[in-house]
Amino acid sequence: MEKRWIHLLCLAMMASCSSAPVLNQDNHYTVTDPSGHWSGANSRGVSQAMVSQFMQAAWLSSFRARHPGEKPRIAVGNILNKTRDHIPINTLIADLKTTIARSGEAKVADGICNQVRKKRDKQAQSTCKTPGKVRGADYILKGTIDSLIDHSNGVTTVYYQVVLALIDVKTNEQVWMGSKKVKKVTGM
Repeated sequence: MEKRWIHLLCLAMMASCSSAPVLNQDNHYTVTDPSGHWSGANSRGVSQAMVSQFMQAAWLSSFRARHPGEKPRIAVGNILNKTRDHIPINTLIADLKTTIARSGEAKVADGICNQVRKKRDKQAQSTCKTPGKVRGADYILKGTIDSLIDHSNGVTTVYYQVVLALIDVKTNEQVWMGSKKVKKVTGM
């Protein structure tokens, strides 16, 4: 019995001396990333998981019942980085737009209609082009990225959490909300 404990202790000591890579994981995927920071793989994984979540939610069948034969138009709005890390938000937004478009369940709206309208209002009426049949978004997707950092026995764990909400533009109702977590461990 004592040999067994000594053997386990030796294994534990050898494991603590090894140089382990950073492990990025959440419920759906695992990625090895030596940086310990948010990466492109995290952005793509979160985008795929979140779009899959909201495309399976009840809001979509409700939209289809009200608008037979139409696909909802979704604009991706602001995603606020509340972490201490530099996270390229534009990359996450681009990944979300790409994933939504590839899903075939919705169309991606540009979300700049208000900006164009404001610029057009400032122009002289004689030089303005008449507005086309630009259709705005039915929904806007927006959210935050937060992180929690834990240091223990030389191991640093960063928990990133992305929270997104899908808002009906016409009614301002939140029709879906979801979150995705990414765990990164360094110094093992």
